[in-house]
Amino acid sequence: MLLVRNCMTPDPYTVGPDADIMSTFRLLKKHNFHQVPVVDGGKIVGIVTDRDLRTVLFKTDLKVADIMTPNPVTIYEDVDLHVAAQILLSRKFNAIPVVNHDGDLVGIITTHDVIASLLDALEACAEPCKVEVAIPEGVEFPDVVKVFQICCEKLLSFMVAEDKPDTYVFWVAGCDFDYLDRKLGEPQLKGVKCTRTG
Repeated sequence: MLLVRNCMTPDPYTVGPDADIMSTFRLLKKHNFHQVPVVDGGKIVGIVTDRDLRTVLFKTDLKVADIMTPNPVTIYEDVDLHVAAQILLSRKFNAIPVVNHDGDLVGIITTHDVIASLLDALEACAEPCKVEVAIPEGVEFPDVVKVFQICCEKLLSFMVAEDKPDTYVFWVAGCDFDYLDRKLGEPQLKGVKCTRTG
């Protein structure tokens, strides 16, 4: 399970409520941010976006506190990533400040962070492969299935092979074939033959 803390940008740049408009805008431009948390005493008190800043850029009498969104939506660091993704999507946010259970700002999670984490997860998924398994009379089919469940990350599906009533086709992912061969060599599975075909 992916948690927010594993995907967020930790220790993000912040500004104080008394920060001036121009220096805050320059901070965003320098680091290519769209928003920055506003923190006072370690606690998040607001968030200010590049859009907020552009509208008042030359009003030198204003501070960040005058234009920020106070009490912004935040998310706990130990929440499942899909919750963050749902908030970003439903609220049309670019980012959500991340806090611990004491209310301290510990990070920020952006749409970019979520997409990058999901792509990493997809790339980590093992490529499915096809295995033909001949099961002789006297061997129980559920025992064979149990071995595949032990030796593979996922048993995706299985079916009887065409024109081979004693042979099944298994689709598996992340299979340790050396371990599988050893398990299939156990006495109660004697005669089971396993052939990787794709």
